[in-house]
Amino acid sequence: MVSSTMLNRLLARAAEDLGQEQAFFRALLDAKVFAHVPVDDPVSRRVRFIQFNAPETGQLFLPFFSDNARASAATGPTARTIALQGRVFLDATRGATLMLNPNEERCVLYPEEIDTLLRTGRMARLEKVTVTQGKEPLVGPPLAPPAWLIDTLTTTLAGLSFVKVAYIASLHAPDGRGMGSNLLALGTLSGLGDRAIHAVIADMQPACEAHQFTLDVVHFVEPEERPGWVEAFGLSPIYERAWGARLWRSSTSLSQ
Repeated sequence: MVSSTMLNRLLARAAEDLGQEQAFFRALLDAKVFAHVPVDDPVSRRVRFIQFNAPETGQLFLPFFSDNARASAATGPTARTIALQGRVFLDATRGATLMLNPNEERCVLYPEEIDTLLRTGRMARLEKVTVTQGKEPLVGPPLAPPAWLIDTLTTTLAGLSFVKVAYIASLHAPDGRGMGSNLLALGTLSGLGDRAIHAVIADMQPACEAHQFTLDVVHFVEPEERPGWVEAFGLSPIYERAWGARLWRSSTSLSQ
């Protein structure tokens, strides 16, 4: 089993270098992690983990910790700390949004990412790009995305009830030069855009890597924040929730 000291060391490396993330997440599965449960919970096979709502968004998170000292420092008189192997903890909390060491630099794990990690031992790599004013990339009409992308993307989005619509466009350097890459814009329910991006990347990244295909992903609240370029270029959605709901129900019926 990976020690807490080693896990914290790998976490620190991953915070400095994205290339170290996979080593951290592999270690997380075998390390001991710590979480809070109500102090008055009876000892049984059913565990109730303590969750909290983020003040800024109201989103529900389940906190966990990379060592006992951090967990104990964050607990109060109504909670006690328990330890579980990382893989067991992640499996037991499926469907929850987890936050590692919430009192420090937060590491959020969304349900779709956790499912991928448990299934494959791999966490999708996500790189956030900050765009400075005056140097925004140019958005243009789509570059005829391949059929495999649309098929895979439709299947992925069908399982995400909080994604209402999706558009594809092209993305170019600010000077307009270069071939450009592909831009996927997800119209989501309010407060769920970040989860949508993580979920799509977790599912799509292996296929994109296999096809050496670059895909940048952004989100907006549909319809209030729909990008102006959608109307400017007269783009039709490549996905709408009405189709996905039907597709999802059909696949669920077939699997039962």
